[in-house]
Amino acid sequence: MDAILDGFTHAFQASFTPPIPRWNGSNWLISRVWSEYLRQWLLQHYQVTFEYPVERRGPLDAAIWSKIGSQNQGDGKMEIALEWEWDNNKAAHFLSGDFQKCLEARALCGLAVKQTRADGNRGATQADETVGGLYECCKGWVKDGRALALIEFRRVAQSSKHVEFTTYLHDLKACSKRPLIAPLRYNMPALPPSGGRDF
Repeated sequence: MDAILDGFTHAFQASFTPPIPRWNGSNWLISRVWSEYLRQWLLQHYQVTFEYPVERRGPLDAAIWSKIGSQNQGDGKMEIALEWEWDNNKAAHFLSGDFQKCLEARALCGLAVKQTRADGNRGATQADETVGGLYECCKGWVKDGRALALIEFRRVAQSSKHVEFTTYLHDLKACSKRPLIAPLRYNMPALPPSGGRDF
């Protein structure tokens, strides 16, 4: 994998520990909680411009440069064009819409962060189709030499008391994947005893 993305994923693997999602009574919601955590993580590790304009496509979620040693800020070329999408039901829209910014932004690399779901009765079909669509989109990319990757958070278990994700790094041009971080497991916090004071 490209050295820029390799550096990003090493930092991600070492320090990305998102907080517990919010349980709304029927589902674990990660969009707001993890988006804010991701923004703060990026600011700690990189120089970042959020909502970076991309011609004909609208704003990119984040344009990323190394804090030290970047050679591309002067000509407007970012190191990594980053888009994220936590809603697993927006797979088709993401592929034809926001993900295209990773290809078209003036960048050395394109990176997507996406939740997929393979929990309960749904099986892995939808998740596999989502990832397969990104592979298909990228395998013939010859416009420039940018590296293209996906960090997939695959929801593999969910109940009212527990949710679990496995995380994969996909090299979208080489059509390969590997586990990225240890499984993320979250349990519903215990409630304080009724009738007592919550300190």
